Order: sequence, then C-alpha cells, then structure tokens
Amino acid sequence: MDHYMVDTSEDRPSTTQKIAPENAREARRRVCKDIGRFFYENAIPFNVATSPAYYNMIRSVGAFGRGFKPPTMSIEASDQVKDAEFIFRLLDSIVEEIGEHLVVQIVTDNASSYKAAGNKLMEKRKHLYWTPCAAHCIDLILEKLGDLPQHKNTLTKAKKITKFIYNHSWILALMRKFSKKEILRPAATRFATAYLTLESMLDARQPLEAMFTSTQWLSCAWAKKAEGKEIRKIVLNDRFWQSVLYDITTTRPLVHVLRMVDAEKKPAMGFIYNAMDEAKEMIASNLGGSEGSFRKIWNIIDDRWELQLHRHLHAAGYYLNPQYQYAENKSTNPEIKLGLYHCMDRLISDATERSNADLQLLSGGFNLVMGLQNYNVLL
Repeated sequence: MDHYMVDTSEDRPSTTQKIAPENAREARRRVCKDIGRFFYENAIPFNVATSPAYYNMIRSVGAFGRGFKPPTMSIEASDQVKDAEFIFRLLDSIVEEIGEHLVVQIVTDNASSYKAAGNKLMEKRKHLYWTPCAAHCIDLILEKLGDLPQHKNTLTKAKKITKFIYNHSWILALMRKFSKKEILRPAATRFATAYLTLESMLDARQPLEAMFTSTQWLSCAWAKKAEGKEIRKIVLNDRFWQSVLYDITTTRPLVHVLRMVDAEKKPAMGFIYNAMDEAKEMIASNLGGSEGSFRKIWNIIDDRWELQLHRHLHAAGYYLNPQYQYAENKSTNPEIKLGLYHCMDRLISDATERSNADLQLLSGGFNLVMGLQNYNVLL
C-alpha cells in the first residue's frame, strides 16, 4: 500500500544548494557514511533501507535543504512540573490525535504521578486501559528480593569481587587467562544485571578458585594486601557459593520473565499471566516445594504483581492466546474469564458486535482474538 502512496512529485520547492560535479561523489560518500553509522550504532536491521518510508524520509530531508532541525524523541517539557495533571493532559492529547477507538492500552512506568494520570485517563476515555510497565514492575520485585538478608549479603560480596577484578587491569588479565568467559553480564535493568552476573560468576567458580590458588596470584603484590586477601577468602568459601546458588534459583525464573517482556520479538501481553504463574511455581520447586521456604519470596512477588501489574488485559490475553487455550494444563481460574468479559465490556461498545463476540466465545471461535488485536496500539 505504501508503495502506491509514495509521493514521487518533483515540483516541490527546494532550498538545497547545488554541489559542483567534482565534489558530488565525496559529498555523497560523507552522507552515506553518516547514514551507515546511524544504522550501526543503533543496531537497526539493514532491510529497513528497503522501506518506502525510508526513501520518503531521505527525499524530504534533501528537499528541505540546509538548516533542517530533526524532531526529538519527546515533547519539550523542561519548564513543566511533571505531575499527574500534566502527564494526563499530554497522554490525553496523544489519544485524541490518534483516535480513542484505535487505542487499547497505554503503558508507562510505575511512578505515582503516572499511576494517577493513567487512572484519570481511564475515567475519561472509556475505550482504553492504562497499565504499568511490566519490565519496571519485575525489576522492582528483583530489587525487593535483593533486600532479603541472604540476597543482600551475597550481592554485596559478589559486587566486591567484580569491582576488584575489573578495576585492576593486571588482575582482569589474569582472570581472563583462567576463565574464557566474562563475569559481568549487562542486562536491560540494574537488578537483572546483578543476578545475571551471579550466574556468570557461578559458571566461573572453578576458574576463579584456580586463579586465587595459582602461583601467579600467590606471588603477586595483591596477594599480600588486605583487599586481595578478603576477595580470595570470599572466592574460596563454599558457603558463599551456596548462597550464590540460592539467589539464582530464587530469581532466575523472574529474570526470564523480565527478558521476555523487555524483548521485541513478540507481543508479551498474551504471555505475562502464564509466565508469572510459572515463575512462582518454578521458584517453589527450586526450593523443594515447602511453603515455609518460598512463602516470603511469593509474598514479595504478589505485592507487586497482584496490586500493581496484574490487570484484566493480562487475563484476557491469556484466554485469547491459542497456545494456552488448547493446552492440556490450561488454567481454570475464574479471574481469567472475568478479565475477558471486563475487557469486552470496555472495548466493545456496539451491541451487535458484543452479541457476535459472545456467540463466538460460546462456540469456541477465535475471531475475537484478531478483532481485539487489530485495535491494539501501544503508546
């Protein structure tokens, strides 16, 4: 469709200065180099260059000529108080511009001002939902778990090890001789990084122990300093590694959910409900299944999930996902259909459409899935 809608007219005014033929090749080379750098540094797939919109953009910039000021990612609001009222007006204006009937969900972070603005927007706009960011919510869960005494103590010691190794080039080089993998594991969020680093550290346990018992270490100056002795003592302590394993088994399922919702490979809305349930069950299983061993961790998860993130949209997404609808272990929790019908009440205002949707649900049809997905626009 875009192919036939491309504006190919050449009669628009242009302020582009003419470039002498002998300089045109060099000028084009510089332009292409800058465009290429933009693709490389932002990890943009090269096939984007085949998009008609890409050619339209380049043509329009060239037609404008010198002095073009590119658009920024946000609205200039440096002189505004970022309170709930301002955020509400901003979001409401965007919904108005797009069209309320085209918007199902608006996602923001979990700050109180955004929450208040989102609830106010839902009061005015009866056709959409506001939901807090799932990645932010799960990161807050990981942060809260990090405050548990055993987690906090382990993370503090692990941080000492990584800082000691990566802040001293000679020690880092020695570590790389013994271990073929890096310890630090940058991730989407701060606390996911901490727990992924623990996994890397556990994988590198044997090389680290070998390093701190090697002749190279024992003969170096750091082996005689207090900091070096402290780090060596931590690495060679079996109880430290047991606590690392505990931290990993109680957080890895949540990190997997975080990576799912933060990725852009597929829409996560239809998978969050089941993923969170599976994460909780996996944590309980990892801890032996005794409620006393996992209840405190579940309570931390539920405090965020049930009170902050869990929405009717998540339940409806689970019900409308064929992957779960036809699964043998499909959940029969009543809140799933409750969420579905709540979404239908809010999103399907036409009586005839609602009647047809009810009939499709009764007959097991899934045309409603495509219908709701076609409405979905994420801001």
